[in-house]
Amino acid sequence: MTGGLSPYLIEKLLRYAFQEGPWTPPTDLYVALHTANPLVTPASEPADSAYARMPIQFNWDTMLTNGTLVTYPEPSESWGQMDYWAIWDDPDTGEGNLLAAGQLTNGRLVIAGDTIKHPINALTINVIAS
Repeated sequence: MTGGLSPYLIEKLLRYAFQEGPWTPPTDLYVALHTANPLVTPASEPADSAYARMPIQFNWDTMLTNGTLVTYPEPSESWGQMDYWAIWDDPDTGEGNLLAAGQLTNGRLVIAGDTIKHPINALTINVIAS
């Protein structure tokens, strides 16, 4: 489930790298599920009151990967077809800055009572240099 950086984060990193201004990275990160590509349609998270963005930590070896198991709350209603994941700097749905996103390898229809998890190292953020 490989993803890439958002335009927001790319701009912040470039401005910081080329001394165009300070930037303080977020201290906490949250992973979200989306029905559509959040780089195109950010407001595509489930509307169920049981849904929540989940805290996430990353490891860096040769790629950036989630270092912890992520388990979402049990849906109380259908969330629809979840095909994308995203990393946000705010725990609240509809708030914060999108930092990275990617397509799930195996998107699925999420219904009430499902258990949704991202195993350790399942989410990968690739930074490609040329």
